[in-house]
This record gives sequence, structure tokens and C-alpha cells, in this order.
Amino acid sequence: MHRRSRRHPGLVAFAVLWLTAALARAQTTTGAIDGVVRDPDKNPVPGVLVVSNSPSLIQKDLTVSTGQDGYYRLPALPPGTYAVSFRLPGFQTIERTGLIVTTGQTTSVDVELRLATIEETVTVVGASPTIDPRSAKLAFTYTRSLLENVPAVRNFHTMLYTMPGVEPNASAVGKVSAGTANYDNVLGGGLFANWYKFDGANATDPRVGSNQTQLFSYDIIDEVQVLKGGKPAEVGFAYGGFFQIVTKSGGNDFHGVGAVYYQDDAIQSDNVNDRLRQAGVRLTDRLVDSYDASASMGGRFVRDKLWWFGSARRQEQTLQVFGLPDPQEDRIKAFFWKNTYQPRPRHTLTGMVNHWDESVNPYPFGSAALLGERQATMITTPGGEAVNGRWKGTLTDTVMVDAGVAYSKESFERVDQPDSGIAIFDLVTGRRFRNRGIFYSTIPSWNWHSNGSLSWFVPDAAGRHDFKFGAEYTHGVVPSTFEQIGDHQLTLSNGLPSQVWIYNTPVDQHLDLYLTSAFAQDAWTIRNRLTLNLGARYDRAVGRLQDAPAGGGRFANTSLADRYPVLKRQT
Repeated sequence: MHRRSRRHPGLVAFAVLWLTAALARAQTTTGAIDGVVRDPDKNPVPGVLVVSNSPSLIQKDLTVSTGQDGYYRLPALPPGTYAVSFRLPGFQTIERTGLIVTTGQTTSVDVELRLATIEETVTVVGASPTIDPRSAKLAFTYTRSLLENVPAVRNFHTMLYTMPGVEPNASAVGKVSAGTANYDNVLGGGLFANWYKFDGANATDPRVGSNQTQLFSYDIIDEVQVLKGGKPAEVGFAYGGFFQIVTKSGGNDFHGVGAVYYQDDAIQSDNVNDRLRQAGVRLTDRLVDSYDASASMGGRFVRDKLWWFGSARRQEQTLQVFGLPDPQEDRIKAFFWKNTYQPRPRHTLTGMVNHWDESVNPYPFGSAALLGERQATMITTPGGEAVNGRWKGTLTDTVMVDAGVAYSKESFERVDQPDSGIAIFDLVTGRRFRNRGIFYSTIPSWNWHSNGSLSWFVPDAAGRHDFKFGAEYTHGVVPSTFEQIGDHQLTLSNGLPSQVWIYNTPVDQHLDLYLTSAFAQDAWTIRNRLTLNLGARYDRAVGRLQDAPAGGGRFANTSLADRYPVLKRQT
């Protein structure tokens, strides 16, 4: 009997906070531009009209004014390159171009306005600031420029390993075999210490802590930010790394790109020497060939109102894996679609769908070197999808909201080869024949996620304050099925018959994981010289494993089950 609780501690607090605080600029998916406008005598200039625009900004212009202290702030800016103009009657109009805004960063630009006897505009072209003086985060941001120019395999996780402090799972280093989950190790935090967000929504596998969006098309990435230390209160469950993946959007102008990549083993070598050949080693891990084709397009349905962006990718590669008798065939497909809609100024709705799937045959579940024949391998078909809807709005010049709901799934379906038989396992050599001989598992996992926050900027209260309040809730589900062909396994002792192991399958399990969080934080800037990043966070994690029915297999109704009741169907 399955029992499922409908009462979640902390959910009421979450709902109240979400409905009353509404929702706000998520600092991890957008950036900001701020600064102070002064005259030549260093006096602040209030009332200056500050206007920004960018191809990344769906609304034509974003306009704010400087306060009594000359301070201005352009919040909730999507990553991109911006131009900002400063206008006040009787003064020169200053235009700053080439200002780069990245995820989670504030680009500070101070401006000096001079009196003008005639109407004139001065355009200032200079290097965009790269340091955020108001943040204590230890972070690295992969911009679109880096993505296009860093020589790395067109794979999200491989790209991450070019970042300082980020490395792959030690057991995966140097491996060629496909079809396994990618794990990232950040500053030694471990494989399950990370948290992944995909356009602001949780995409962390509740089963093993991997990234549910694993093999999405490389072409959809706009930016990736990795927080490694000094994380703000809005980031939870990540004592290793926090990964924020921001995807591309359409634009007022149509744009598209297509690419085809091909690689073979012509420029590869190996380290097989005469001594290894005498020991029987003929092949090493290597890429035999790889074909990777992708196409991305974006544009508008309605100018300054409704954008679209889509991408598709197909990759086929043949891999030689040490220990496998035949080459491994790997097939990957990925699709992505996103709409951006601005029903009215300062309010934006986005919706996206992402899907990926892979097929790998043969797949060595465990050490390939211990497989005695092809039947002991498996066929694996991992895949996943993500659906995300968000609302971002600026209610006033000082209050911003952000809210979203999302669904994400990842599965690792594995089946035995069609001609597999009863498993044979040698206890001495460790070699396996006929099939893998371990409990084969079908384990999908999915998340239902919602989050919201409110940002409130207070320009003058013993300094400037950037308050943010928010909450999030995730319900993760992991159903599992464990099976064994024939419910038994034969064992050898150095090639001689030894034992028969008997199992009682199938075994079904169902795990529910409930995560509830709330936070409050403040970036308090005092006299433009000191910023204190203050915050508090509440996290609650509850896991519930339901009753697991087991058995009813081959031996359940035999005399053997009468002698060993564990073989009967049970819960």
C-alpha cells in the first residue's frame, strides 16, 4: 500500500511569503547597472534621465532618474551589451556604449556631466567594468564570447571543467564511455554538493544530485555562472557549487546559425607499447568518429512584444572503450524552444521547453574490462526534459518581482542485450557472462518546483539597501524498479561451478523528497566605500520512502519459497 502525505511543514509560510511579497528580480539570472552622476566639482546631480537599451532587452528603452545623491540604478537587466545615455537640460548628453552586463553582477558606471552652451552629445567608448565592488561572491561567469572561443568539446559539463576550481568526478577522468551522468566537483566539495538551476528553476536530480538537463544543446547557452564561495542567502543546498544556466532569447531581428562538426581518429595516438601487446592489450579508449550538427534560430513575432528562439542538435559518435568487444555507438538528440512576451512595459513573461535523449549500445555498467562477452553489456537510453514558466516585473523604480513554476525530469533506462541469458559471475576473476548479473534498475526522477522573491531597493536609509526576500519549494519524486533475469545467478570459482544465488524480484520503491526554503538578504552600501552582504536562510528537507512491494517472481510459489519465506511476495 502506498501512502502519500499531503501536509508539508513550511508550505504555509512559503505560500504567504510568495503571495504577499509577490516575487522579484532574481539576482542570479539578471544583472544591473548603477553609478553616481556628478558635476565637475564632484557635486551630485539629481534628476538626470538615465536611458538604457540593448538587443537583449525586449522593451525598447529602460528609463530611471538619479536621486538627490546623484545615484541611479538600472535593475533586472538580461545578460548582454548595453548603451546608456545621461540627459539633463543645460548639460551635455553623455552616452556610454559597450557596457557588458553578466549574470548576478552589478556593472558600476560613474559619470561626470558638464554644462553645455549648445545641445551636444558626447559618446564615451571604453572598457566595461569587470569587477562588482558590492559583492563578496567567489564566482566565475562563462559569457557567450568565452563559449564561442574557448577550445573545448561542445558539451556543457566539459566546458565547466575549464573553470578554475571545477573538475569532473575522479572516477570519470579520462573515460570515453558515454551514457552516464556527469558529476561536477567544485573546490573539493564532492559529487553531491552542487545545485543546478536552469533559467531560475531547480534542475537538480533528487536521486543522485546530478544536472537533470545533462545533454541540452550547447547552442542555447547565453551565460553560465558558477558560485564557488561567499554565496548569498538566496542560494541554498549548495555547499559545493551553485550553477545558474541562462538560455538565449529571440530578438527584434531574425538571426540564425547552423554548424556541422566532424572528427575522426586520424590525429589520435595511443600508449600501447610492445610490453602491453605481449600482455594481450590491443586497443585503448579512443574516439573513432564523431558527427555533430546543430541549428539555432530566433526572432520576433511582434516587435518589442513577443520573441521566439529555437534550437535542435543531433550528434552521432563511435567510441572504442577498453574492454568492450565491439565499438560503442552513441546517439544524442536535443531540442529547445523559448518564447519571451512583454504584455506591457516592465513586465516580462518567459516560457521554455527543453528535451534531450541519448542511446548508447553497448553500455558497460561497471568495469568494461571485467565483461566476458557482449551479452554482459546493456543498452541505455538516458533522457530528460524541462518546462519552465516565469514572470519578471518592475512594480516601481524600487520594487521588482520574479516568480516561476517548473517541471524537470531525468531518466536512465537500462535494458539487457536481447540475447542475454542467466547471469554467470566468476567469484575469483570478477568476470561476468550472459548478462550484468546485478539488479538492473529503472530509475526516473522528476521535480515540481516553484519559487518567488521580492527585491526592494532603499536608496537612503543610513546608506543604500538592496533587500531581497524569497522562498522556494521543490517536490522531487524517484520511483525505482529492480529486477534480475530469471531471479537467479550462477557463480564460478576460477571457471568451475560454485554457487547459485537466488533473488526475489521485482522490487519497487518510491521516494518523495520535499524541500522548503525561505531567505532574506541585504546588500548594505555605506558612503560608496563599504558594502555589507547580510542574510539569513531557512531550509527544510524531508524524505519519505513509501512501502516497497517485492517479489512474486519465479520462485514465489515453489517449495523453495515454503522453505525460505523471503522468496514470497511481500512488502
